[in-house]
Amino acid sequence: MLKFSKTNSLLGLKKLLDGFRLDNECFVIKPNFYKEFIGYYTEKEVLELFFMLLEGRKIYVTECYTAARNDLSKKILPGLEEGMQHVEWFRLQDEIFFKSTGIGELFKKHNVEWINATEEYWAGRTVDPEIIKALVEKKYPPVKHPELYGVIPKKLFDLRAATLVNLAKFKVMYAKSDRIFFTLAMKNLFGMIPAPNRENYHGKDDMGLSSSINDMLKIYTAVFPDNIHVLEAMNRTIISVNSLTQAGYKHSNPALVEDLGFALAGDNPVEMDAYAVSLFGIDPHKRHFLRMGKESFGEWDENKFPQTPEKIKNYFDKFKM
Repeated sequence: MLKFSKTNSLLGLKKLLDGFRLDNECFVIKPNFYKEFIGYYTEKEVLELFFMLLEGRKIYVTECYTAARNDLSKKILPGLEEGMQHVEWFRLQDEIFFKSTGIGELFKKHNVEWINATEEYWAGRTVDPEIIKALVEKKYPPVKHPELYGVIPKKLFDLRAATLVNLAKFKVMYAKSDRIFFTLAMKNLFGMIPAPNRENYHGKDDMGLSSSINDMLKIYTAVFPDNIHVLEAMNRTIISVNSLTQAGYKHSNPALVEDLGFALAGDNPVEMDAYAVSLFGIDPHKRHFLRMGKESFGEWDENKFPQTPEKIKNYFDKFKM
């Protein structure tokens, strides 16, 4: 099931998620807390809509540290263990992030529990990788990076009966290779790799990123078999496309678009991302991360993509090559 809704309200969110299982007593939400720039992270307004929708249920929010969500005063090398010597600095940086964005107060207001997966990994509070390996390979082909079987926090594993809400931010940028870089529903769970600097999982010119994205998607959907994927452009959305000079966009000068006001919800993040890519007039079959994804999560049927409202369609038409 894949649904599209014009929404930035609680009523619209209820309509979007109608038909999905919301009767669980416990929810784990994975937002996108990349960095505190407009359009780069899940805003408190969006989070609060989900907290209000799930009022009365126990809610956990989980993310990892990232080398971007700070003042950039320290250089963090790539690697799962790198950054441990700066743990107090990371904690301070997150304290600043949660205070300046208002997200910390929002957690308190709605009695939401925060789980930092990097802290759990660095403290050694993780699940036996053989347990995770068995869960994943019962359902999917083996992952390319088997060390990722060992990064699942026990706190999250103990909540595996909860519903996982993969709450992704709709972002489209340019990569170093000068090609359009989509960071959508599938990539949101890539952010659960606990390394603050995940360059090792990108590969040269991001060519290794597809396998890493699919590794984490397989792992977390195996651990949380009850999962809902939401790709939101409800408020501020970043789209940077340098070749469309007629639209006024320049390389590395992102266009920050406010209030696109839509969101997608589905049970298959590969199908969801294929639809999102198609909005730009790009054949989803030509994107590596989607070709890899369909091997584990199944082919999408473009004839079953939701009908795009005319206003949204017209907006994305100017990006088509």
